[in-house]
Amino acid sequence: MRYNGSRSLGWDVDLGTSCIRGIRVNARRHSRLHLIVFVLLATASAVLLLLNNQNSRAAKPAAVHTAYLPIVARSLQGSDTDLFIDHVEVVQGIQSPDNTVNLVADRTTMVRVFVSSNLTTNINNVTVRLTASLDGVPLVGSITSAPQTVGASTERLQLRGTFNFVLPSNWLAAGELEVTATVDPDDVIYEQIEGNNTVVTAAELLDVPALDLKIVPIRYYDTYKGLWYNAPGDDISDYIKRIFPISNVQVTLAPAQDFVGELSHPDFNTSYNSWLRFLEMIDSLRVLENAPEGRVYYGYAPTQNTMYDRWYLGGIAGLGYVGWRDSVGLQLHPNVWGANVSALVAAHEIGHNLGLRHAPGCGATSVDPYWPTPNDGRIGEVGIDLEIMEVKDPLENYDLMSYCGPRWISPYSYSKLLDSQASIASVGADIQAAPVESLFVRAAIDMQADTATLSPVYHIEAAPLGIDPRSDYWIALVDADGIELSRTPVVVREASAVSLSAFSIVVVIPAPEAAVASVVIGHGEQVIGQRVLTQIDAQPVSNDVRLSGSLLHWQNNGLPATVRYTADGGATWEVLAVDTLKTSLMVDLTSLTPGGYFEITLADSSLPLIYQVHAGAR
Repeated sequence: MRYNGSRSLGWDVDLGTSCIRGIRVNARRHSRLHLIVFVLLATASAVLLLLNNQNSRAAKPAAVHTAYLPIVARSLQGSDTDLFIDHVEVVQGIQSPDNTVNLVADRTTMVRVFVSSNLTTNINNVTVRLTASLDGVPLVGSITSAPQTVGASTERLQLRGTFNFVLPSNWLAAGELEVTATVDPDDVIYEQIEGNNTVVTAAELLDVPALDLKIVPIRYYDTYKGLWYNAPGDDISDYIKRIFPISNVQVTLAPAQDFVGELSHPDFNTSYNSWLRFLEMIDSLRVLENAPEGRVYYGYAPTQNTMYDRWYLGGIAGLGYVGWRDSVGLQLHPNVWGANVSALVAAHEIGHNLGLRHAPGCGATSVDPYWPTPNDGRIGEVGIDLEIMEVKDPLENYDLMSYCGPRWISPYSYSKLLDSQASIASVGADIQAAPVESLFVRAAIDMQADTATLSPVYHIEAAPLGIDPRSDYWIALVDADGIELSRTPVVVREASAVSLSAFSIVVVIPAPEAAVASVVIGHGEQVIGQRVLTQIDAQPVSNDVRLSGSLLHWQNNGLPATVRYTADGGATWEVLAVDTLKTSLMVDLTSLTPGGYFEITLADSSLPLIYQVHAGAR
């Protein structure tokens, strides 16, 4: 017997078919009729009881047989009660009422079912059931909600006002997901209309690869304070997974790198130049490691050793290329700057890497010209952090790429990030150019002064990178007699932070057969920068490099060096130092795959100047 205890006379008698040989009597009539039926049944029961008592006194039966007539009671919330489903939203982080935001396969997904009634009073003990199919094939099982109270309307900003289902993982494979939601699936509530109790919602789950993230921890020496700060670990990837349209984050922690600079300095130009060098170092790691195109490199620098030993008091907190997957940022202590601030900085900069520009407002420059609501960087739709089941108000939360706060992610950014990450899956190895003898050239570009400052130049074996025939910036390789050996049009990259944009060139250019005496950068008809290389006549000898225990030694001839290790003959590399002026390096042999060799490449030489030593040598 099922009933609504608050309405003791509000029962609807439903004589089950299992007890009356296939005859089903379903008394859906006016409430007065239900009361009459109830009284008749009660009267009949009393008469039977009286006759039974008389027969008991007349003769003792041979046996007593008791038969129970089940009464299935349904709540009569009112003769004109009508429950109906307003709509259904399939949410992974942000969604519109008509489900226009794309979805990702194998990502945590919640279905919100919005149920209302035509009454001004609440209806209790209402349930909703979900079933689903994928590409037309029914999925095994169903999900039924706990009983809830339904009112005349629902509120998107209140999770407790809707029926919420976190879908099982076996429902989330790539394909066309069709979810069927039914309110009052067991027909417990008396309604005058049943046809609006079921809604079918379709959503395509797209196959988007996991984000390939390589975090480069930084041991930072702040020259302004004169102190070293310890390299951080990974405390950002979990939050990035919560906010990005991805199925997962595959994290690799690189060996810690040393960086010396003044990332926060009273003189802005000093700080700005340190940030450019920091980003250039991370970009160099990508090139020197022959990294796959889809991998994001993120340099992660500490800001304190203890709560009271801090070098960072404000200013730039991150910098990232727009459309190139290299960026840098700071680890900001949550007790000082707030929870998840470090991860938000990382997500913002990686958002640049995946093609996003700034949302408007709060002093941001380099604003996305296609932003859907000019001068308003708010998310515009209800967001949900499914990790902690927290609703994000569309009028109080700003987009990830905004400098206002608090921040979540808008449908616009969510969709652009999804498209960018999905495109990585279509990049095949067959379109990757083969490695060739090349020069690795980097330069910072001052757009206002139209000048270029070149960093150390390396001879490496790598695939060409950063070449664009449409560009009016170019690099010329010149021999000792001033003869131009080659001229290559190159891409200028833009990195974006708060109220500034930084521009640089990072390219790999095939090397000519002749020795290169200088590298020249030009813009249009003008030469805007040059770096002269050291002329060498012979390659280094084996005695110039050795590995003593965990200490690697080499001769540097006064030139910067890059140190890297390979265990597969140079197909992939682990970079241990970039642009170092040292002549030795402590290496953690236990963290390296055995059987490989170290390579020390000296910069700014007219011909390749490279040392190699096997990891097993002592």
